[in-house]
Amino acid sequence: MVDGNQAREEWLAKAERAEVIVFDLDGTLVDSDHANFLAYKDAVMFVLSTQIEIDFTPGARITREVLEEIVPGITDKQIEEIALLKERTYHKYLSETKAIPRLIEIVARVQGKEVVLATNSRRCRAEMLLNHHGLVEKFTRKIYRDAESKRDKYVQLMDELQKGSMSMLVFENDEKDIESAIACGIGIDQIIDVRRIAR
Repeated sequence: MVDGNQAREEWLAKAERAEVIVFDLDGTLVDSDHANFLAYKDAVMFVLSTQIEIDFTPGARITREVLEEIVPGITDKQIEEIALLKERTYHKYLSETKAIPRLIEIVARVQGKEVVLATNSRRCRAEMLLNHHGLVEKFTRKIYRDAESKRDKYVQLMDELQKGSMSMLVFENDEKDIESAIACGIGIDQIIDVRRIAR
């Protein structure tokens, strides 16, 4: 792991040189894993009338794919019901989320630039988190998961940004999303994997 203070200074220097700074939300700006776990647990209990047989593990996130693994025989319809209910009850667990100070500081320091939120969260839940942590006005552009097209957030971002040689810096914590950013033409040297830093 890299020392957090040293990394923060390096990140700030890179962010100050970039014209576009992109932040993921869950696991990058806000640690929301415990809230996500509790909301999913409630939703599973309501929809399936059963408890999830899994304990909370920091850094491990419950997703639809994880539900398929831990609940034998679960149907796509049940997963969709659980996911929708999780979104509706998530507000009960906002107090379980924690802003990540090093990244929030960078968001504050780069105001005046193109500052983008690019998240796989649906708009409703993302905006709950942003409001709860006082971040809703910090971004010049927000990209949420689109339930209709389900387009990749980095594909959508690259389509929306002006074409040209704008310098970009991406803060991300998910391996698949990092791979997606690279596939969209964002250089590996333009991506900061926040998982490698001691918080």
